Amino acid sequence: MNILSIIASKDLSGGGPIYLCNSQKKFLSKKCYIKIFSINNIKIVKFILFFLGYKRKKIINILLKFSLVHFHDVWSIRHHLLAVILRKLSIPYIFSIHGHFDIWSLKKNYLLKKIFFLLFKKNFILASGLQISSTEELNEAKFFLQNENINFFLISNGVDININDIDFNKKKLDTNIIKLLFFGRIHPKKGIELILHSFKKILSYKKDQIINYNLTIVGPGEKYYLKKIKNLVLDLELVSFVKFLKPIYEHRDKINLLTSYDIFLLPSFEEADSIALKEALACGLPVIISKECRFNEVEIFNCGLILDKNTSDDLCMAIKKLSDTKLLSVMGKNSAQLIDKKYKSSLMNENFYEIYFDVMNGTRVAKNWLCNNYRP
Repeated sequence: MNILSIIASKDLSGGGPIYLCNSQKKFLSKKCYIKIFSINNIKIVKFILFFLGYKRKKIINILLKFSLVHFHDVWSIRHHLLAVILRKLSIPYIFSIHGHFDIWSLKKNYLLKKIFFLLFKKNFILASGLQISSTEELNEAKFFLQNENINFFLISNGVDININDIDFNKKKLDTNIIKLLFFGRIHPKKGIELILHSFKKILSYKKDQIINYNLTIVGPGEKYYLKKIKNLVLDLELVSFVKFLKPIYEHRDKINLLTSYDIFLLPSFEEADSIALKEALACGLPVIISKECRFNEVEIFNCGLILDKNTSDDLCMAIKKLSDTKLLSVMGKNSAQLIDKKYKSSLMNENFYEIYFDVMNGTRVAKNWLCNNYRP
């Protein structure tokens, strides 16, 4: 089985798509061949030339080497032009939604996205499957697509951090210092400004100087927004308490970073299925997240807190509530066990292989198909 995974870019700062592709290539290497291809390297004019006959035979021969094409973007014209070609060649394809139908995301250029969808509606309807990562994402996708004939399958993101990689005996909590961490893409939707305003309030409580706090922000981001965040740190007079680190992508470096902190913060305004959140949990890090992170297991398995409202006051109170070393220790172990039990990459990639197998054989045997009444 030869799989062609189409992504916009192989840049590791891109988050979910490239993480998922690399994970699949690693875990499924003995079962199938996976080729990761960055389609943004191809100019639109080359697609037009193909439809006019230029190098058509050569390109067709390349595509026919693959049993299935897996797209990781729904709003890319390159992806959809290729999908048109695949339909003509009877090569099956699937889409991973990656949060593109979330309400927060759709609000940006909604009219253009609606027009784009109407132009390429057939590509969605005739796809062999659309991957969603949660029931919330399914409801949003159905609302936007307005079509009951689309085949959905639910597979959440998994992470490649083993519970055996974490030495809980070495993870000692300092009763005098609580180290807070934001780890992920530095983007307006992530709630970083909210974190800073909450942090300012915590430091302003003069009576609570028994516990000291510091905050570290780690991740890639657009220069304009990174500059805005650093200026906010200056304006709030937090320079002595907040530090910025460069993005970290290597497996061991991530583990070393995440196990060095006490609480992971993600008061996001929109998340599809945060990999950074699951990596933090896998490393035994209690978390404080927003409802928009769509990860209720945090409270079900006692791994942290979910904010009732995404406000600086609520986040401030949540941080203070978790500032107990005994509570953090219990939650940390729960966090690692949750990911080890339900969200390991090996498990999720095995689910993908079963979907691939079904698509290739025209069957619907895999349990993750929604038509099989799958519930996570």
